[in-house]
Amino acid sequence: MKLFLRDFDAEALAAGGFVPQQASDALAQAPRGPTAEELERLLIDTREGALAEGREEGAARARAEAEATQTARIAATLEAVRDQLSQVLAQDAARRRAVERDVVDMLVDIGERIAPEFLAAYSADLARARIRDGLRMAGGSPYLNIRVSPGLEQVIGADLAGLAQGGDAQPRLCADPALQDGEARLDWENGGLDYSLDRACDTVLSAFREAAAKLNDDQGKVG
Repeated sequence: MKLFLRDFDAEALAAGGFVPQQASDALAQAPRGPTAEELERLLIDTREGALAEGREEGAARARAEAEATQTARIAATLEAVRDQLSQVLAQDAARRRAVERDVVDMLVDIGERIAPEFLAAYSADLARARIRDGLRMAGGSPYLNIRVSPGLEQVIGADLAGLAQGGDAQPRLCADPALQDGEARLDWENGGLDYSLDRACDTVLSAFREAAAKLNDDQGKVG
């Protein structure tokens, strides 16, 4: 004789009949899947989130590209300004050198033209002034020898007695053919004076000529 236990609840459930309270509660508590509306909303939210993230990434890339472009543009502008400034400074330096050269050339030209007139007009007076300085420096010397050019001998001798100081030895004046007008040489005990207006003018003109030559040489190297 075989015995078995019947599951009336399972039979009733299969037949669509009465479901015990315990089984009903279990069905109510069982996890429920998303509805179609919920799935649709989830898809919409996911799609919108992906779009927003893509827009943000695109905006970030655009900003980075814009910043890089702006930086490159600023760098190019600064480079152009630097080049232009260098050109302006170079042009200014060239103009300054040209002005300096013109000024020195003008001084050389003026000096060469007026030097003979200056010597002719002032050589005697300047020689007298230097001889006067020599008389003062040679005060008390037992002798004083003065040599001038033949052209100045009479001019200097005419008033030499008035230049000599009382109590001092009478100066001895002589003409020296080796001297030019505007030159005078004085000798006294333990001293002397050598003056040449020609040499002073030549020194000044030589300095101007050397400066002009150097400026022209520098201009040639730059050009």
